[in-house]
Amino acid sequence: MTIKEMAFEPGDAPQLVDPGKKDWIETGDPELDALLPDLSNKEQSYLELITSKTYQEMVKRLEGYTGLSAGEMNLPSLLSIVYQAINQIQQIESSQKRYLENLALDTVLEFPEFKMVKEAYQNDELRFDAKLADAELNVDVHGIENEEAPEGGLTSAEEMNANLGKQLGTVTDEQLQRRMANMLIQGNSILKLFLFNIVKDELEKIDPELPSLYGIVGAVAQLGYFATPFSLEQVALQSGEGQLGSSEVVPKDEIYTIKARGIVFPVLIHEIVKGIYEWLSISPEQKGEIEKEKVGGETKDIIAGPEVTRIVMSYIPTDKQYLTPLIHKKVVALPPNRIKQVLAQGEEGKKIMMHIVQTSQKEWNAYEKEKEEYGEGAETASRYLKDPSDVAVARQLFLQGKAGDTASKNELSSMLKDENDYAIFGRSLGMAESPIKGVIDGLVNEYATPAVTGMDALPDSCFALLPASNQIVRINKGEPGYYPYSHKVSGEVMKADQETVDILNAKLGITPEVADLMTTGSMFGWDRLSIQNYSK
Repeated sequence: MTIKEMAFEPGDAPQLVDPGKKDWIETGDPELDALLPDLSNKEQSYLELITSKTYQEMVKRLEGYTGLSAGEMNLPSLLSIVYQAINQIQQIESSQKRYLENLALDTVLEFPEFKMVKEAYQNDELRFDAKLADAELNVDVHGIENEEAPEGGLTSAEEMNANLGKQLGTVTDEQLQRRMANMLIQGNSILKLFLFNIVKDELEKIDPELPSLYGIVGAVAQLGYFATPFSLEQVALQSGEGQLGSSEVVPKDEIYTIKARGIVFPVLIHEIVKGIYEWLSISPEQKGEIEKEKVGGETKDIIAGPEVTRIVMSYIPTDKQYLTPLIHKKVVALPPNRIKQVLAQGEEGKKIMMHIVQTSQKEWNAYEKEKEEYGEGAETASRYLKDPSDVAVARQLFLQGKAGDTASKNELSSMLKDENDYAIFGRSLGMAESPIKGVIDGLVNEYATPAVTGMDALPDSCFALLPASNQIVRINKGEPGYYPYSHKVSGEVMKADQETVDILNAKLGITPEVADLMTTGSMFGWDRLSIQNYSK
């Protein structure tokens, strides 16, 4: 659904929006201006539209969980309600901590979009340290953004935005891509604050009131990002007080551990999800931008992120949610002008996302094929074990030994028929690493690659299929977009499907790989392709 233009509108609860946050929503900042679409009515901004929707939905949720009407809500009373809820929850959770910690992780990993992440976890290529505990903060806090403006002058936030505006020309694509990644990280994790409803039956067995109490905490926590002044957030972060959770992606040897802390169950889920998307967003190209991140910017991304996330997720078919990790990595690697098109939800944005979904599907299919091959390797490796049924345990021990764990090496040696077969056992497993690690950690950034080489080697044109409209189109080398094409045989129009497209291209000596490459060039820019080893 395309967002309709409307001014920022807090609905029936304007009293809950902090003036400084409202000012920021109305003025935005240069990075967001470079990412968010422009609207035809210059008096309205895209940021106002998406935050209005998020805010009004949040207020309705608050009404449902607290029983208060929007007009009678105020921040002190809501904080009193949430503190009482947290105290009651912690008393209930105190005897169920281990169970709830495991349930939080299981709830996240059973969600369709994390199927690939679950397999990485099961293969010991990603680890989790998730606990119901206080936040463990390691933050970088910058100066106060929200104080009163001097008479006739600007607030620090306004002055900062003005200065940034002058410097906009120096903002790099990497900075903007990281900003998009941050909005998706925060947006996905905020939207999962209410994932606890999936396991409502299990929670009610512990205490029938738990789901309602969790709802209060989630709704008020989200409200806090709109209601709390920037300066108060920074003071709280510096002191560590009032923080409900934390997440961190910790590298050790070749394996990442997602360390998540939450004082109550829904916050722990939120922090696990945030950690997963931070892990998925890790990119060598953006390492410097990650190190420069500031807390003030995080709050803004939390406010803008939920609706940005919904828009991106709306392009992914319901039955293809498992592709989300691959799609996420590709979206955050898009050039800023392509991100604008995706968020605008116009025809160009649809084409971009259609191509991303198709490419991700091909990578998933390759992953499934590699997984089958790994299964065959596991069957071979099991022959070296005293008990062939222990192959999964042995595989994990091999990985841990490979990472330097001497105890794991010794234990695996004792499980082998002949301890001298240790190396050949590992080789028969293909180093015992499932394809997920290569797919996620080594994914080629096809939208940020060096300039084209060998452009002359490409054919003048090729054919492609638009699945959304079931239409065959012609793509011309070096030109943006495509041209409709209708192919007739004996006076009859050929069926518009991939088989027909492949036949048409094959007659021209064009392989599916080359056609995919040219499709990417027509949609994302020919100067961003990396063309290698192709000849007519």
